Amino acid sequence: MNFAFLRAFGLFGAFAIGGFFPQLSAFAWLIRVGLIFMLFSVYLRIELSFSMLHRSQFFATAFGILLACGAWTGLTAAGFSELGKVAFFTAITPTATAAPVIVSLIGGNITYTVTTFLLSNFLISLCLPVLVPFVIGDPAVGLARDVLMRVLGVILAPLAVALVVRWRAKGVARKLGERLSVWAFYVWISMVILIAAQTRDFIDRQACVPWGLLGAIAGLSLVVCVVNFVAGHFLGKPTYALECSQALGQKNNSYTIYLALTYADPLIALGPTLYIIWHNLWNAWQLYRFDTRRQ
Repeated sequence: MNFAFLRAFGLFGAFAIGGFFPQLSAFAWLIRVGLIFMLFSVYLRIELSFSMLHRSQFFATAFGILLACGAWTGLTAAGFSELGKVAFFTAITPTATAAPVIVSLIGGNITYTVTTFLLSNFLISLCLPVLVPFVIGDPAVGLARDVLMRVLGVILAPLAVALVVRWRAKGVARKLGERLSVWAFYVWISMVILIAAQTRDFIDRQACVPWGLLGAIAGLSLVVCVVNFVAGHFLGKPTYALECSQALGQKNNSYTIYLALTYADPLIALGPTLYIIWHNLWNAWQLYRFDTRRQ
């Protein structure tokens, strides 16, 4: 309960600070550093095991990719190319690092969720170098290579380093991961501040950003959020409905925000940015409901 409210309070506070101080957008390059730090701290603490692989994990990952591609194709064909990009970067996002934490707090299977986190982040990272160039309208080999290198640097490089550390000194790796995890929340909040600042700075630089477009982006990200949680529930039934719903619905938004800011613009990144609000509001409700039922 306290964890949920702390996250919610910190989240809205971070948005307010970033919105009031758009000058902080000059430090947006730190988003990548923060993302690598958060993933590295998680990788140090998890046990790699194929024993928890389940078909629903593959279905959930495939659903996220198909939803992203389908929404982008449909909206672009209908003449809403900007919203199509928003839908893609919002829906393609893999499972969040914090999903296993929420699952543990509501009585779910942590191992299942951790395995889904690893699987979705790995498979989606392999797809992004192929998909991103087409989505932004520049399917060049050089751009695909650039996306691949950035993806490798952000997602797979910290995994490789963490595996080496665990191989050489497993006990030390776990203790280091636990110490780093204490700072993960503050790093995440700092990243949200920078994301909000860059979004505010982008909007200020535009001659006119229609409120209707901003409302459409907010509504679209909410729809994607609802679809993910509901679809995950049905894909995981009967054994892992709760866990699959959380793994598909709670997203590693900082990852695709970073990619959207790099290859599109902050307006496109606003989709996964607002998704942070929606899935954290649902998390807070789930924790409240679980605590109430337990009492």
